[in-house]
Amino acid sequence: MRPASATRDRAVLRLTERPQSEALTLDLPEHAKVPSAAGAGATWRRSGLVTITLNGEPYQLDGPVSVSALLARLAIDGRRVAVEHNLVVVRRASFDTTTIHEGDTVEVVNFVGGGAPRR
Repeated sequence: MRPASATRDRAVLRLTERPQSEALTLDLPEHAKVPSAAGAGATWRRSGLVTITLNGEPYQLDGPVSVSALLARLAIDGRRVAVEHNLVVVRRASFDTTTIHEGDTVEVVNFVGGGAPRR
């Protein structure tokens, strides 16, 4: 039989029942909980997750990542977009060295060809 403290300290991980969400529900002991910046709907989050604002929406990452890594995760060709990180436009040459951290704001704008025909 396990002592009560061993059972209490064990974290139980469950997927939420909403398939459109990537959110996880964690039952952690109080001393292991980390405050979240994800908003009022999620009071606690797993340690190590990073919440950013991506094109105006909350988005969670496994940890700090470069702009290049974020674009790869989103399956976006970095040659066809402009990226703004915390209100500063990131030069394409700096995509590998610019790191996105907890609470950062990122805007990704895709270039679209076309327009009105010439007259």
